[in-house]
Amino acid sequence: MHIRPPTSAELESIDMTRRAYRSMWTKLKNVPYRAFDGTREDIDALDFIDYEAGHHPEGLAGAAVIWGGVLAATGVLSWAVGDEQHFVLVGEPDYPRALIFPYARVSELAHSSAPQFGKYEWLLEEAVLRLSCLGFDDEAVGKLRSLLRVEPEDFFDFAQRGIERLGN
Repeated sequence: MHIRPPTSAELESIDMTRRAYRSMWTKLKNVPYRAFDGTREDIDALDFIDYEAGHHPEGLAGAAVIWGGVLAATGVLSWAVGDEQHFVLVGEPDYPRALIFPYARVSELAHSSAPQFGKYEWLLEEAVLRLSCLGFDDEAVGKLRSLLRVEPEDFFDFAQRGIERLGN
């Protein structure tokens, strides 16, 4: 896959997606304000939209941009554009190398039977676990770890059950 930095127009499209989410969110009743600016609260909002609001303003591609924006906001990964003109997140070009394809990740979970709820939380936990094993320094891993709110029945419980099942 050829990866290149995003153009200014592509970066503006990320901001347009954030504005679309803010506009949709303000129409919901009895929900706290969300800025859709890459903070951890964006994950909670995505899960709420998925479960309660029923649709994402820009479909899965928009949800992927919001989800990926949370990882990008840590500064550990940055936006890039892949061959198919989809946004991807990348680490350093040499080491530690990492690539996350938010659209593919969001699409995988949207079309999977589990988890039923908390899909974006699940994706975040899965991504942070993977990234923590790729050689990032302690400061970077700390930034990623700060995104987590590990709770029962989330990805880590599922992963533990899978490891135990494979061991038998």
